Formats: sequence, C-alpha cells, structure tokens
Amino acid sequence: MSSEERKVEYAKGLTPLALGLGIILVIIGTYINTMCWLGAGVTLEPWFAGRIGSPIYPPFALAFLLAILAYLMKGKLSPQEIAVVTIMVFLTMDAPFVIMTFLEIPVGATYQALKKPQIKELWDLMPDYWTPRDPSLVEPLYVGGAVNWGALTPYIGLAIFLLLIYLLLVFFLTTVIREYHIKVEKLPFPNILPVVEVVKYGVVEKTLFQIGKMIPFYIGFIIGLIVAGISVMNYIAPVFPVFFAWGQYYLGPTLGRFLKSVCPSIRGWWMFIPADVAVFYLAPLDVLFTGTVWTFLGAILLPIIFVSAGVVPAGKNVGFSGPFQWARMARFYVPIAVGIFAVLFGLRTYITSLRKAIKGEKPEEGELHPLLVWGGFIALFIIYLAVWSAIGAPAVVAFVALLVWVIDSIGSAKIVGESGTWPSLGGSYVNMQAIAYQTGMALGVYPSNPYKSTSSWALGAMVAYTLPGYAYQSPATVWGCLTGYALAEHLKVRTKDIFIAMLVAFLVMAFIGPWEVLGYVSKAGINNLRLAWGMGDARFIRMKQVPYVLKSGYIISAEHATFFITAIILVGILWFLRMKFPWFILNPVGLFFYDGMWLLNVGTAFILKIITIKIFGAKAYERVGVPLAVGFLIGLGLGAFLGMTAYTFIKAP
Repeated sequence: MSSEERKVEYAKGLTPLALGLGIILVIIGTYINTMCWLGAGVTLEPWFAGRIGSPIYPPFALAFLLAILAYLMKGKLSPQEIAVVTIMVFLTMDAPFVIMTFLEIPVGATYQALKKPQIKELWDLMPDYWTPRDPSLVEPLYVGGAVNWGALTPYIGLAIFLLLIYLLLVFFLTTVIREYHIKVEKLPFPNILPVVEVVKYGVVEKTLFQIGKMIPFYIGFIIGLIVAGISVMNYIAPVFPVFFAWGQYYLGPTLGRFLKSVCPSIRGWWMFIPADVAVFYLAPLDVLFTGTVWTFLGAILLPIIFVSAGVVPAGKNVGFSGPFQWARMARFYVPIAVGIFAVLFGLRTYITSLRKAIKGEKPEEGELHPLLVWGGFIALFIIYLAVWSAIGAPAVVAFVALLVWVIDSIGSAKIVGESGTWPSLGGSYVNMQAIAYQTGMALGVYPSNPYKSTSSWALGAMVAYTLPGYAYQSPATVWGCLTGYALAEHLKVRTKDIFIAMLVAFLVMAFIGPWEVLGYVSKAGINNLRLAWGMGDARFIRMKQVPYVLKSGYIISAEHATFFITAIILVGILWFLRMKFPWFILNPVGLFFYDGMWLLNVGTAFILKIITIKIFGAKAYERVGVPLAVGFLIGLGLGAFLGMTAYTFIKAP
C-alpha cells in the first residue's frame, strides 16, 4: 500500500474542534457522573449513557447526537472527528470507579483508622507520606465543612501521581498489543458496532434522516426509548426490583427462586439486561454458542447432576466447589489462559515490531514510531516497579504481580474484543496477589502468611492500585483502550491522532477528575452519599491490603491449581481446534462466562440471531437485524441520557 493510498484511507481526526469538544465533554461528564453515582446512587454515566447494561459501553447516544450535529454542520464534522470525541468520552466514563479508589490513599485510611482497630493497625505500617497523620484534615470531607486543602494537597498529589502512572502503563501496554489484535487478528469488537453503524448512517451514507430507508432502525429506536422510559421510571416508582446498575432487571425473586426449587444448588445472578442482549446479537455466533452451552452446562445441568448423584450436598455452589468448578475456572483463570495464548500467538508480531524499534525504522505516515510504542511501555513498566519498590514492595514480588496483571489484561482485552462484554478483572487481584505472595514466601521474603510488615502491606497496596477498585468495569483499562483503537480502525482515524486523543483524555482524567470528585464530596459530605466506594468505607484497603498482613490471605491450593491448569488446557485445546478446523464452532472466549446472568442474555441473543439467519437469511440479518439492534441501543442510550440526567440533577444533593 502506497503512502498516498494510506492518506486517503486513514484521515485526520485530531482537529481543534474535536479535541476541544472532547475535553469539554470529559470534564462536564466526569462531574455529572460523580453526581449520579455518589448523589443519586445509580451506577450510570447519565450524560452519555454508557452504562446501559452490565458492562460500560461506548456512548451510543452521543455518537447519534454527533451524527445529527454533522448533518446540521453540512459535513464539517467528519467521521474521524466523531471517533476522536467518542473515544475521549468513552475512556473517561465511569471515572468515579477509578478516581475514588486512588483517593482512598489520602482520605479513606486516615478516616477509617479512627473507627476500625484493624485499619488503625494497618495504617501504622503505612509511610508517613502516604496518608495524613492528623484525622482532622480529612474529617470535614466526611461530615461536611471547611477543608484545609493546602495541608491535604501533598497527599492528594501522591494519589494523582499513582493514578497517572497506572493510566499511562495501561495506555502503553495497549499500544504495544494494538497491532496484533487490531491489525492482524482483526477482533470484531461488537460493542463498538452501534457507533460505527450510526456514523455510517448519518455521515457516510447520509440515510439517517431518510425514514423510509431506515424503518428497522427507527422501530428499534422507538422500542429502545420505551424500555429506557420504563428503566428511568423504575427509580421513581419501582415496579421491578431495582438494582443500583441502571438497565438491569433483577429476576432473583422470580426466576432465581424457581430454579432453586428445581435444585437448591442452582445459583446465579439472574438478571435480564436488554442492552446486553442487543450487543450480544451483534457478536459472532461461535462466541454466543459457546457461552450459551457453557453457562447452561455449568449453571443448570451440573448442579442437577452433582446433587442427584450425591457428589455435592444440596445447596452447595458447584461453580466454586466440587469436582468441576466451572465458575472458578471461568472467572479467575480463563482470562489468564486466554492471555497466555494471545501472547504466544502474537509473538511474531511483537518481535517484528520490537526489531523495528531497535533498528529505528520509520513508520508509515500517520502511524506511531515503534520506538515510541516500545520505549514508552518499557519505561513505564520500569518506573512502575521502581515506584512500588520505593514504597515498600520487594522488587521481585512486584515484578511477578505486574506480570500476572499484564497477561490477565491482555486476555481480558481479547475477551471484550470478541464478545463485547466486560471481563472479570474483579477476580484478577486474587491471582495477582496470591501468585506474587507465594513467590515471596518461596524466596523467604515473607516468612509467613500473614506477615505484619510494611513490605507485605505495600504488595497489597500495589495490587489495590494496579487493579483499582472496580475499574475493571470501567474503560480505564487495557480492554478499554483497545476498544478505542478498534473504533479508530473502523472509522479510519490515523493512529497517531487517536493515540494523542486518548492520552489527552487520560491526562484530563488524572489531573482534573480527582478535584471534581473532591469538590463534590466536600460540599455534600461523604457520609451523606450513597456509593462512595473505597473513599467512603475503605473497602479496597480491607479487601486488598489487610489480607496477608493482619490476616491470612488466599493461597492457591493444589485443588485450585488443578483447575487453573485445566482452564489453560481447555483454552489451548479449543484454540488449537479452531486453528486446525475452520468449521469448529467452540470459541475459548466463551468459557469466560461464569454466571446465569450470561445464560439469560447470551442465550437470548443466540436464539434471536439463529432465528434471524436460519429463517430469514443472512441478508435479513444485515439489512434488518443489525439496524434494529443498533436503533434499539441508540434509543435506549438517548432515553437514559435524557431521563437519568434529569433524575441526577433532581435527586443528587
């Protein structure tokens, strides 16, 4: 491909208009998001309506509004500019998940040390520069009142620094793996297809406002608006059991109770999530088939078989106990197994790229220099280890912990790339800390479990802020950045443009976001807010820093190691068979699904997609099914945008 052809194919997206609009929306969106979570008590980015299902999806409604804006501007807003704005907003959605965790450093430990003896005991092990030693400095944040920002600033500055190097490490790791997963593997990323399609309708084909040609889209759009209206009203006058995550319909009291009556060991977080069904409908059939079969086997059949055979007692959760702990493997081990094979199969691409960096080869126009990509990642990796070693984590265990995180993050990114759902990095800290601590015990760094020391605490702190809080559900992760690169590839944005746009978004998030969160909580008082996770109750200190220090932490037993190895073998076999036989339909990514929640939503999408293709044909799926699903997601997002933004401003203090 000549450079001239590449200029035509990949266009500039980083214009002053796109960059300025992106920064403004990120700043405003983060504040409204903070109000919605902490004040209204709903986990939603209302202004952009990204969390309209179980994962955080790109802002579908925003892309729709930008397509309308492009139409009104008569083409002066390009698809590439829309991609830049969308990606900047997407990366910083659900920012409170991440920011509140890092603000736990200067705020949570000091305040909770006043109330909980165990936290006080751990607090005494923390360096003096880590948290204020004067509780009166943080108490106004909890009860309301004047805050001495000058005295708190050094501690907040440390939290911002750790947040920044975390975000940069995520960003550069993603940039290293981008070429293989986006250019070579060409992962489909069904979660971005609604954005791609609505930009195509509105800006490329200019059919968005030709109602006659877009009937399936607008039917889906209207249905989406209706469902959104029901979801919004459910917080005002509840009809269905209300879960704090918007757009999820909890069926535990109905379906869950019925299934438990069939077999007491049938467990599950039984939720019907319309947005997830629509996104899964856009996913590849092999992922849907594998996920449906796997979750039906694990969530329904295995409990009945094991209980009937007397293998496990009635009521025992067979997903995490018994002879075949399918849920344990799926949640904790499959992402790492997928990551291992992703690295192995991408090795040739990585070696070639690294050689180009060493040789100093110039990239094609619009591409990133390999030296920047690899140099940035290696530098951040070393800086990250050096910082945590200086804080107290022994270098060898810090290296092992970070290596586990890298592999798990790569596997999770591939899971998102093929399925569109969120990966379970929430369980990954278990492996990250357990493997690192067991390494430390083997080397004599930690004489026992638990081991009361600053060194032992520092490892837990490193894990807590490398898998920050519930950030695995936010796009401030490797899978989030890779989603951004995938969207740029679909809408033909120059790589260097999207690189700079995402970097700017992270910088805004790191330097402005914490002050937005602190500004809001200082007015209302954390004790008066509902979902101030981490910062409010120091849960990530209790979950990830107390274990191994003051109480024994999880050690991978021989039994669990067997399931770890089993997961790696299963993923490897399925990967090999897929490479060997093109007709082989089972996809190892589908082994990630570990709960009945996915059986409901993946299974529903699979049935709908099979009916569409087998009865009406593949063309009907493309011409009717896809626009219908896209329209539904756009309508659902727009309804959430309008309804929940209003609800947030009315409800939040």
